[in-house]
Amino acid sequence: MKQDINLFMQLLAGIVADETTHQDYDRVTKLADMYYAFITGEGLDDMMKTFAMRETPEAFDQRKAITEHIIPSVVSNITSVERKVPRSNGLTRVVAYKDDEKNKRSEELEKILDVFWGNMSFDDWMATRWIELNDLDPNTFAIVEWKSFDANKEKAAPYPYESKSHGAVMYEYINNILQYLVDKKDSLYTMYLMNQTIQAVLLEEDSEFYGLAKSSATEKGVVVEVGGHYFFKKNDKVYYEIIVFIPHNLDRVPAFRVGYKRDDVTDGRSYVSPYQEAVPYLLKTLKTNSELDLTMALHAFPQKIVTANKCNNPICYEGYVKAEGDGGSMKCGQCQGSGFQVHTSAQDIIYIPIPRGKDEQLSLDNLAHYITPETALLEFQRSYVEYLTNECMQAVFNSDIFTKEDIATTATEKTIDLDNIYDTLYPLSLRFAELWEYGVNLVAEITSSHKNLIVSLNFSKDFKFKSKDDYIRDRKSAQEAGAPDVILRNIDDEIIRIDTANNPHEYQIYRTVQSFDPFSGKTDEEIISAMMSNTVPFHVKVLYDNLGWIFDDIFLEHPDFFQMQRKKQVEIVDKKVQEIMLELDVGTEMPTGALGEGNVSSAAETGEEVDLEKEAKAKLRGTVGGVQGILQINEAVQKGLMDKDSAISLLIEIYGFDRSVALQLVKEPSKKKLIQTAEANVPKPSPNEAPVN
Repeated sequence: MKQDINLFMQLLAGIVADETTHQDYDRVTKLADMYYAFITGEGLDDMMKTFAMRETPEAFDQRKAITEHIIPSVVSNITSVERKVPRSNGLTRVVAYKDDEKNKRSEELEKILDVFWGNMSFDDWMATRWIELNDLDPNTFAIVEWKSFDANKEKAAPYPYESKSHGAVMYEYINNILQYLVDKKDSLYTMYLMNQTIQAVLLEEDSEFYGLAKSSATEKGVVVEVGGHYFFKKNDKVYYEIIVFIPHNLDRVPAFRVGYKRDDVTDGRSYVSPYQEAVPYLLKTLKTNSELDLTMALHAFPQKIVTANKCNNPICYEGYVKAEGDGGSMKCGQCQGSGFQVHTSAQDIIYIPIPRGKDEQLSLDNLAHYITPETALLEFQRSYVEYLTNECMQAVFNSDIFTKEDIATTATEKTIDLDNIYDTLYPLSLRFAELWEYGVNLVAEITSSHKNLIVSLNFSKDFKFKSKDDYIRDRKSAQEAGAPDVILRNIDDEIIRIDTANNPHEYQIYRTVQSFDPFSGKTDEEIISAMMSNTVPFHVKVLYDNLGWIFDDIFLEHPDFFQMQRKKQVEIVDKKVQEIMLELDVGTEMPTGALGEGNVSSAAETGEEVDLEKEAKAKLRGTVGGVQGILQINEAVQKGLMDKDSAISLLIEIYGFDRSVALQLVKEPSKKKLIQTAEANVPKPSPNEAPVN
């Protein structure tokens, strides 16, 4: 979009001269100050209020000095949950280019992104600083800047600049697209436009152009051009020069607002923090915690009442003595105004004269007495503070899953709580993905790396916050419940995803190998049945039985296999299967485009009449995969998953054994083993269900 630079220079001059701000400026700056106090604790004393009817300024200052604020800890507990989103196991990240099989272009862009935030990456900035800004000041604009560079020798080096609520004095959106942004930093005003950036720089009185600006710019806020320089007047003493930078022609303002939760007060024009619903409870906590600290400091210790002698100063009366000269009074120097002989240390010894008789003996209880304060009020205040802090979490997440301690909950209750948390975090994840994609595309454009770029970031709706131990428990439960094998495989995928979280390439390898498994998702019984069946092509059986060996060989020959297009990968795997079948001298014609093509019969070349199927079966028995298959068949019989006759038929049909040999290979399951297998497959009665006799 083309923008008239002269119109925007005049607009900038008017904003500076009149100190104009956008319509929501007061609202967003007040929120920013409040959030800053909540996060850091700085400024919370200023938010405390006096009890006007019964608290003097001195008492209020004392209460502020005594109060230890807990709000930063409460807010930290709330916001820590947000940091789980970028660590989600359900995140899918793509940075790639069309026709970039060697990934050279994507690797170059990744190197640029890796140093976006100093020695940290753009992903690090999003996962750390973006979340912090949402909590501290969600109306901050994140601006992508870069220093001047030689385009013939290097690429731009983008980096982030933050324009906080106090600094982002003016901006405009049209149809949710940012048209311009004015950032104020001290006396410097920067206007970011769609294709260019301009600045209003304050002219010092001793600067080279101050006199020229003063003589030419005579009208407030009106830009004048003198010899290629642009000046305007703010007042009779303050003048500015407008600097026009080289156009970047991005056709967009290189900035975005970090917030994701819209503010209803401004009709959605600005944003609030993710914990806005907890603000009323936080303000109540501020007051209640202050009262609790005051109570603990002044009243939560025993009061000591002791007997004491009157002051032994003969001229002391109730702690005061007559002053010389004017006839007034002053504090007694011996008792310091108390009127009693007092002890100055807990180590003072109280001397009691030896009684002359039993009647003169005094009880020690009559000499000193301690009054223990009533603790009911303290317990109420403390429980109320705990209630408010728990309500903060409940208000934000509609869940108390983070505050429960030793409370037994049902699986349904825990699932509902977790779903509520997912619902709360889902908008954050959408905005995170949106701004991540925007930022990567913007950096690519700035560095001229955007042609044919494919960028994508997606979160699964459940975020997959479970740990590896959770998935292991889920797998055990699913296995005990007799869940389909496809469910177990999905759980296994999640366990592998967690194990390879720091090395996505390993997970890509695992997924690729799994994609070539012809029986993926099938149960052991279904696989055995398929291997026995005459309707399953032999080359499919060969692939399944030698899958591990095939990919071990491919890894060595094609290190870049997992970056290849799917069509190329299939061709390589087809070729490996053909090689194995040639080694077995199998005369089975493989369908074109499936796992190979052409006839691989060596017998056809020699003209020998050979029973190819029988020879292939014999060779299969000698392979590692063949031996493993025989062991698996025997194990299935032992577990009661397959009867002995089916196993013998399988060994005869697939491996070509004589019946007598097959009978020797298959062992009868022991009675003990059959009982154990039967007991493992008997469903357990529910707690409310009576046992069956």
